[in-house]
Amino acid sequence: MHSTATDRTSAPTFASGTAATTTIKRAKSHTRHRIPRILRPDWLPFAILWALASVIIVLLTISTHPVDTTYQLHYADGTFLVDRAQYQRLADAFLHGRTWLDVHVPDWLAAMDNPYDAQVRGAEGTASGDPSLWDWAFYYGRYYCYFGPLPAIVLFAPYKALTGMDLSTAAACAILAIAACASLIFLVQTLWKRFWKGTPRWFVVLACTAIIAASGLSYLVLVPWFYSIPILASLALAPTGIALWARSADDIGSVPRTGMVAAGSLLVALTMMCRPTFILTAVFGLILL
Repeated sequence: MHSTATDRTSAPTFASGTAATTTIKRAKSHTRHRIPRILRPDWLPFAILWALASVIIVLLTISTHPVDTTYQLHYADGTFLVDRAQYQRLADAFLHGRTWLDVHVPDWLAAMDNPYDAQVRGAEGTASGDPSLWDWAFYYGRYYCYFGPLPAIVLFAPYKALTGMDLSTAAACAILAIAACASLIFLVQTLWKRFWKGTPRWFVVLACTAIIAASGLSYLVLVPWFYSIPILASLALAPTGIALWARSADDIGSVPRTGMVAAGSLLVALTMMCRPTFILTAVFGLILL
């Protein structure tokens, strides 16, 4: 009788203890899920690396901070004008509903039999005192920018629409370089979690550092010409696209998730609107999928 009474008395205590333990576990689980992913142990070293790289990029940009303008470049006994504000002019063209650039075209250029003969163009520019522009496409009497238009659509045009001012090439290079750093780190971290699980975290962080250093980002920021813009934009797109392909399936041989495959494919395809040669990264899709 005594034993039975003791069991009956202790039963509620045991039940309440179990309930309390379950509640604590749920609370811990809930708290854990509320922590931003970037602050979790698996991500924190990579986030710190990205933050440090971003600070260095900003400092490099401030140290150069070139002015987007035109200046004369002598070539083959003639004179051309090199306009560093190609993307600013392209953004302005898009905002006005056109693809051609509203800049002065010399009369002699439209009259040439072969306007792509650089030496003749240089000589005509010198003789007339009205030089043509260097590294622009010329078609039916108008200049066009032949560099990928996506940066103008995503960065330069919105900035001018909102502020009424041109976004400097140096600032655009810094923004895209910071995005490219994040993209490269995301790719390496993804490959680590997906294929290199036995590799120490410190070694993966070191690999990220080496890849960022070898990617040419520092040079593209230190020499922020319009040539750097499409390359940096592609570096921000392609690695993330490849990472999404790698994350689309949990295990080798499992069916990939359609949404991630589509998102990765879109990002890689958008490199065609930046630096088209980056589309060659699509070969990794054949390997991963």
